[in-house]
Amino acid sequence: MYTKYNKLINLVILLAISFSSWAVDTHKLELISALPIDGVDDFQPSGMTTCNGKLLVVSDKHNEIYVINEDKDSVKAKVFLTLKEVSAEPDQDLPTIQAITRWLDFLVRGKHYDWEGITCDVQNRIVALSESYSSIANINSDGQIEWIPVRIFDTAHKAGMLNKYNVGFEGIAWHKDKLYVVAERQDRGFVEIELTSSKWEVVLAKTNIDRQLQDTVNSSRQEDFTGLFSDGDWIYTLERNASALCSRNGVSFELIECWSYLDTETSPEYVYSDAEFGLGEGVTIKDGYVYIVMDNNGYSRNKKANDTRPLLLKFTFNKKN
Repeated sequence: MYTKYNKLINLVILLAISFSSWAVDTHKLELISALPIDGVDDFQPSGMTTCNGKLLVVSDKHNEIYVINEDKDSVKAKVFLTLKEVSAEPDQDLPTIQAITRWLDFLVRGKHYDWEGITCDVQNRIVALSESYSSIANINSDGQIEWIPVRIFDTAHKAGMLNKYNVGFEGIAWHKDKLYVVAERQDRGFVEIELTSSKWEVVLAKTNIDRQLQDTVNSSRQEDFTGLFSDGDWIYTLERNASALCSRNGVSFELIECWSYLDTETSPEYVYSDAEFGLGEGVTIKDGYVYIVMDNNGYSRNKKANDTRPLLLKFTFNKKN
């Protein structure tokens, strides 16, 4: 009998330790404003960053970088840089099925870069992430594209990422002189890149990221990453299907704490007519506020049937740790 109870006590202790290690502090983001973005036709934001005090956004349907100007009751995007196309393609050794898929996509839609992320370092140098090429581009002040010579697809694929159709890289951020790129889902993960001895190298790739937020994710969806930002201390991941912003350790990518914007996203005032769309695609933190840009894929909101503009959400931000 003693042994039986002893085993039971040990099991309870083990479960308690396990659950405590999976616990994560989650806070609610308090909305300041949710305003439609004017100025660009068919605007479908896919990434956002802060650069030299400006909010910069890319759209996966356009070949420009846009600056977001805020007013009290409106938000407007205007062209900040027009990106100059290059004939040279990045050096990526794509597996056959991915190469064929991209070729067919280009055949149907035409050649496109599908910009999914943007980041800016302390010297205000801009880097953008192309999903269709699975590559990273330096962008100079004239908008010229220069591909960074590093094969991130190979490393990510070998580590267990990018195994399904239409699953790609979705976010990029400078963090402590290194570049981090995240793969969105199934399996989601990150790739860490640095410049060593004048050569770009992948130094780490990791999948099987934590599942602490799975209970908040719609059962038909997977936990994912769609945006990335660094404030110099922590990396922040935009977890679209969990409607959350989370801070992470830049070395281990371990989850620290999260902030939820689910109440805003599902509010009758802001929800889109197709709930599959209108989800967070880009995130940045500026002047003590969190900005999240929504990509609605051209769908209107329930409350405004003719309004197909994407929203820019602005929240107060209290960093706990």
